Amino acid sequence: MSEKKRKRNIGKHGFPTKRVAIDPSAQKSTRIKVKVADGSDEKLGPVIASTPGLNLPSDLLFDAYTKSNSSSSQPDLLLHSSTHPAIDYTARTSSADSSPSVDAHLAHYIAIFDPTTQSLRVVPARYVDLRSSLRRERVEMTMTKRQREEEEAARRRTFASQRNELGLEFGTTKAKRAIQSQTENAIISPSRPGGAPPRPPPSPPSPHDVPASSQQKRSQEQQQQPDTDDLAARAILRGMDTGGHDAPTREQMRAGVDAAKPRPTPDVAAQSPADVYPPARLVGGADVLQQIPVHDWLAAEDVRLHSRFVARRLAALSKVARDGGKQASDAVLKLRLLRYLGLLMEFYGCLKPARDGAKRLPAKEEWKAGVGGVVSEKAPGEWADKAKRRFSEKGLVSKWNVDNLITHMCALAVTIDNFAADVFDLREDLRLDNKQISQYFHEIGCKVANPTEEERKRSGFLKADTINHRVARLKLPLDFPKQRVTSRRR
Repeated sequence: MSEKKRKRNIGKHGFPTKRVAIDPSAQKSTRIKVKVADGSDEKLGPVIASTPGLNLPSDLLFDAYTKSNSSSSQPDLLLHSSTHPAIDYTARTSSADSSPSVDAHLAHYIAIFDPTTQSLRVVPARYVDLRSSLRRERVEMTMTKRQREEEEAARRRTFASQRNELGLEFGTTKAKRAIQSQTENAIISPSRPGGAPPRPPPSPPSPHDVPASSQQKRSQEQQQQPDTDDLAARAILRGMDTGGHDAPTREQMRAGVDAAKPRPTPDVAAQSPADVYPPARLVGGADVLQQIPVHDWLAAEDVRLHSRFVARRLAALSKVARDGGKQASDAVLKLRLLRYLGLLMEFYGCLKPARDGAKRLPAKEEWKAGVGGVVSEKAPGEWADKAKRRFSEKGLVSKWNVDNLITHMCALAVTIDNFAADVFDLREDLRLDNKQISQYFHEIGCKVANPTEEERKRSGFLKADTINHRVARLKLPLDFPKQRVTSRRR
């Protein structure tokens, strides 16, 4: 035989299913006394409440009321609670006729066990239906006709104020003006400039009228209460008086609009065209202006560039700078501005189209290949990286930055050409039409017009080509585009 024992049969809950035999003599016998009360000796006992659809708070306190009932030996029971701030709770005794619930046809008992005395007491319990009601409805039921009329008038005034608010928010200009004038007439009076007109004093009672005590008390309270309309009017007028000082003036608003435009910031108080757009401001600072190299262009005999505007002016400016005369320093400054302008044109030509009129920065290799004629090994490109970061943000050049880039190029071009620039070369480099390039020059304060005969001869183009050549002149006073003013509706 095998020495292995059979495993005990374990149930699904982990307990053995085999019953354990218990010696009956070892159990202690306990006896429980049971007492059933018929309820005749008690006026009020436990209550079982039916609360369909209600979620009762745990801190409710009920007041109990009883009333004798001729058809029953037990009196009717009423429980009422008004401890909630807005809701009244009422519980009434349910009967077989008044309540459709099945529990109303049954007798209910509650058993109470006392472990110290080993006694069980069974007590009959009342079955009640608990209902809730808004206290506002009860107040309206007890209101008099006069009180209802006064409340309805106050409610209509509230509706009128709401209608005025909607009119001020979504109404037409004429409707808004009418509402504002109505409000001003309501709070302003010529008798008192500081607020609403005073209320007339109450007329003395007639000797034939004998007012009730409640009416006398009400009139005394009204005389003691302050005039709330007067206080509100004074507060509004006081706020209007102090709040007007912080409103921006027309000049401040115009300066804010001008500062938000995509163009270099002009000096409107300048005494000469050269002071309107200082060179250091156009390139992003005096340190950037000094970093722009020109010695390699002066030493080179042939410089290959993609820009028509830069290539046609490089030779003349380099010759003046090499001669070393009185205009040499001015020619060197214009060479720096010309190189910065050539960089911006190469930067503009490398941009890729994106959504919403924005542009996308090119790859690093394309950027280096595009600016090869402007930035080389002999001319470090730290200033070029600063210009790239100046007009871009997170790899994108927004529509605002594109316009800002073009207006900066226009300001550089008119400064290099002694504040009278032919827009033809710049228009061909940027691939724009006459209307677009003229608008950009107009944004920086230039007047764009046809070239004079002297300017045509100096530039060397034929009279038939005059239609393609426009001259942008920067002179005082500056000529900026005027803001459009919409006509008022009739």
